[in-house]
Amino acid sequence: MYGVIHFVVKDMILSQFGQEALDKILKLAGLEESQHFKMFYPYDDCILGSLLEATSQCLDLSVETVLEVFGDYFIMFTLRHGYDDMLRTLGSDMTSFIQNLDSLHSLLALSYDKMVAPSF
Repeated sequence: MYGVIHFVVKDMILSQFGQEALDKILKLAGLEESQHFKMFYPYDDCILGSLLEATSQCLDLSVETVLEVFGDYFIMFTLRHGYDDMLRTLGSDMTSFIQNLDSLHSLLALSYDKMVAPSF
């Protein structure tokens, strides 16, 4: 997984829970901000798992809740950063959108050469 996902998780924690929460989460997960949040660097998926587990523990939320909050935040993050037009091309309804995610990931793989994308 590329660090862009880590970056957005970090951004979510900072904006919704503050620097102190982020510091505790990173310490619990055994992660360093300078090493594990490079947007265009590929990371092992276990690092994201550690980050999510630590977030769950520190914020006293289930991992499922953390993932739901992250999903909402990720959509808003993409909209704030100008990806809304691109996302709209994936479909006018949720079914079409999900069916076209594989195509989006195929295009992203052209730029992210070590990308291992999920399939929908």
